Amino acid sequence: MRRADGYQGDKFGDASAVSGDWVLSGAWDDGDAGDDAGAVFVHDRWGQLVVKLQPSDADKYKDFGYAIDVDGVTAIIGAPGWNGESAYVFDLSTGQELLKLSMAGVQRFGRQVAVDGTMAAVAAPGDVTTLGAVYIFDLTTGTQIALITASDGVPNDLFGSSIALDGGKLVVGAWNKNSGRGAAYLYDAASGQELFKWVPADVGSSDKFGTAVDLNAKVAVVGAIYHGLSGAAYAFDISSGQELYKILPDPAPNSMRFGQCVRCSTTNVFVSADGNLISNYIGKYDAATGVEVERFEPTADENGFGRNFGVDDDNLLSAGTYDNSGAKLGGEVLFFDLTPRVGGTYCWSWPNSTGAVAVIYSIGSTSVVDNDLTLRTYNLPANQFGYFVNSQTQGFNSFPGGSQGNLCLAGQLGRHSAQVLNTGFGAVELTIDITQVPTPGGLYAVIPGETWNWQFWYRDFNQNPTSNFTYGASVTFQ
Repeated sequence: MRRADGYQGDKFGDASAVSGDWVLSGAWDDGDAGDDAGAVFVHDRWGQLVVKLQPSDADKYKDFGYAIDVDGVTAIIGAPGWNGESAYVFDLSTGQELLKLSMAGVQRFGRQVAVDGTMAAVAAPGDVTTLGAVYIFDLTTGTQIALITASDGVPNDLFGSSIALDGGKLVVGAWNKNSGRGAAYLYDAASGQELFKWVPADVGSSDKFGTAVDLNAKVAVVGAIYHGLSGAAYAFDISSGQELYKILPDPAPNSMRFGQCVRCSTTNVFVSADGNLISNYIGKYDAATGVEVERFEPTADENGFGRNFGVDDDNLLSAGTYDNSGAKLGGEVLFFDLTPRVGGTYCWSWPNSTGAVAVIYSIGSTSVVDNDLTLRTYNLPANQFGYFVNSQTQGFNSFPGGSQGNLCLAGQLGRHSAQVLNTGFGAVELTIDITQVPTPGGLYAVIPGETWNWQFWYRDFNQNPTSNFTYGASVTFQ
């Protein structure tokens, strides 16, 4: 996803967060409200712009969008610039600003932010003369309820250079502590009580342990971008404080900066590498064991891929870059769909006018009783119409009716033409009522044991008016 109005240096995607189908991307150097005023763009999962967020007092040098976090419909956005040093709370369902949080005279306030329910955390990492601190606020009133500092803190530790908040627990990174060895701390957020301090035994000088932090209900994860020259991420049990495992990159070239950004979902841990273009990736790991489950990579070299990313459980991952070249001017954000898929795909098709092959897949449940199946497609040409077709029989017919694709169905074809869909920004989805599947003989109720196949047919203009198909998706029902 790229901004049509992007400018070089906007840093679009340098901060990212995801909630449901909302993707928030910061552009903290956006200049629409003045030099380096900043903005946050909210898109849906298909890349369509929902709203552009700016504070009510937008002004130059605020750096609004430098840090972002979101929980449900509540977003908190940091503006740590010298003319800002604030954090703003928005309701995503309305796009309305709810609160402005600021602390007079506190430098770098808003450099990092976190939100969990009605509680928010705003960090001011300090500098060579001041201690870093994290401020806890009650969002129902906007009042400060706690001030958190390290029990062993000294100036220039950069305590608060990374923070995360979940389930009433706050994890804080201080990557410059002890001349760059680093440390991480776990607190009870409401009381400010320090629960654990973490510095793994094998962390060396200048490893920058604490570069990135996150946690879920069981595990906290901390990045150390220069550990072993390539970086690492460490996981800890937040109940006992015990170190659980260490995640290393594979491959591991020098200056890879693995651990630059870390995120936790309910069952998985995500760790990025940002430093070596050949090996940039985001790894997904089982939160209980640290075993790699999957990895996400750009389709081409992307400057800064993985520098910052957002994730919402098993739903959606967004990863920003800072590539300012060509069509990517101002940066871009790549989306990855994490939703567990059901069934499978088969057959193949031809590229459309976008240069890509249109993709189809199914999510939900294969249970007839659940009646929970959704078909999704993407890589479609924008603003064309189409509809899903089905059959219980697979087949192969090249270029039917002058189409530029392959029909992967045979036998009796049903058309979901009652739901003609506009492809919008290049993607559509349809929830299928499997008790009323259209067939040539009328509506049909799927029964357990049956296999059904679908494709999406769509209009296109590829040198001339034409049409095309996705490849096939197949689901066997239980």
